[in-house]
Amino acid sequence: MIDYEKRITEKQGVIESLENQISSAHGEIGEALLREPPQDLNANLSDLRSEILEIEKTASGYSSVIERIHQISDRKSAIQEEISSLQIQIRDIEKDNENFYESIGEAAYEAVRNDPSHTSDFADLFDEMRSARLEIESISEQIRSAEEELENKRFFDKVVVRGRLALLRGKLANKEGSLPRLFFRLGQRVVESNFSDSVDSSDLDQAFEPYTRNRDRAAELSSQLEKLQDELGGLESELEEAGAGRKPGRRITELERLTQECEQKRASLLQKLGKTARTDVAETTLADAARAALDRIAEHEKQIESENDQIERLQAGIEARKLIEEIGRVDRDMASRNDAIKELKAAVGDLKKQKAELESKRDEAIERRGSEEDL
Repeated sequence: MIDYEKRITEKQGVIESLENQISSAHGEIGEALLREPPQDLNANLSDLRSEILEIEKTASGYSSVIERIHQISDRKSAIQEEISSLQIQIRDIEKDNENFYESIGEAAYEAVRNDPSHTSDFADLFDEMRSARLEIESISEQIRSAEEELENKRFFDKVVVRGRLALLRGKLANKEGSLPRLFFRLGQRVVESNFSDSVDSSDLDQAFEPYTRNRDRAAELSSQLEKLQDELGGLESELEEAGAGRKPGRRITELERLTQECEQKRASLLQKLGKTARTDVAETTLADAARAALDRIAEHEKQIESENDQIERLQAGIEARKLIEEIGRVDRDMASRNDAIKELKAAVGDLKKQKAELESKRDEAIERRGSEEDL
């Protein structure tokens, strides 16, 4: 037995598919009119076409902004990595330059010792070192004096002198041990001043050479760093102008949603344009692709009509099946009622017989009774 409902559902699915194909074909006609509009395009179609072109322009603008945000985000990540690398390199160079402070301090101090005339302009640079040197010389002189004194002393006096010598030598060792730190500090101050420019010292120039090389390299890296930071600032400003700010991902999602809305509206208007063109534009003026789409639409509509006819027949089949079932129910009801009628007729016949017998007995009884007046 045919499953009418299932067949109808299948037919409806076919019709839905055909209608979708018709909508697509209308869209193709709209695309053709959009790209190759005929000369006889009326005002209504021209307005539709202009609206679609404006939507395309808007969607293209959204897409361009999305692409630019991606480019900026990628470039920002690259710049931040470059900045981090440059900062590390600069810190490493500055740390490396600390290794040259002591030798620069020593060379600067020797230059001053060889030409004391420079101390007048840079006296404050060398005060700490000069004081330490004078103290070392003083302690050294005290040690020499104590050593000479030791030779002429008696035993017990020598013990005292030796004790003083031990203290002096310890003090001298401490002072001499502090010289590297003092030279380091002196070197720091020298590189921060213009002392090296006023002194003609090959030793100082040689001591400065690796420091200067590092300093120039650090300056070069700092210049690169500054340019990158400027570029980064410009990119962040551009993101702000694009509405991306600190959350470009959220802005991209919003723009993608707007782009999708434009695409949906564009598709709907293209279908409307194509559908309207079927009656408002002469087929001979359409492009080949549009005419081919029209042929497909006609074929699909013919198929839909055929499917609808089949659906009507199937629905009639459902109705007929229901009527057959209803007729069967009525027949069964009639049969049931006919049986009841037969039973009632039989009962009526019995009652009639019973009544006849009773009437006969009644007549006999009346006859035997006679007239009531005689009683």
